[in-house]
Amino acid sequence: MALALSVLLLMASAAVAQGLPVKVHPKVKSWKGDRVTVVASGEGAAYTLVSAHKEGGRPWADALFEKQTASGKVLVSRAYDCANATYRWLGEARTYRGLSLSVTSLEQVRDRRLQAGTVEYALARYVCGL
Repeated sequence: MALALSVLLLMASAAVAQGLPVKVHPKVKSWKGDRVTVVASGEGAAYTLVSAHKEGGRPWADALFEKQTASGKVLVSRAYDCANATYRWLGEARTYRGLSLSVTSLEQVRDRRLQAGTVEYALARYVCGL
């Protein structure tokens, strides 16, 4: 138990160095977004939260966003490891069904480092703070 706590604290300190909040809930938690409140914007797009989910006892979060651009709306699915400041791209599509179809290789869903100042970082910061 002490080893697990030490590892969690080490991961949390790495995330804090990146500026990400690390909130761990004892049970599974879910949030429903309002699709109106912009949680991040940049590169000609505004992002609203559709839904988010955090596993109990772990610093991970899954989120579904709606990305509004001049050409329309797109659903954006991501998974975040808040403690290690990484994320996984899990698809982008105009429909829910299209999300899974948009993933065509394992390379697309690999862990990626979050970079401060990017839209992806702002999305992670919002979801990790829930």
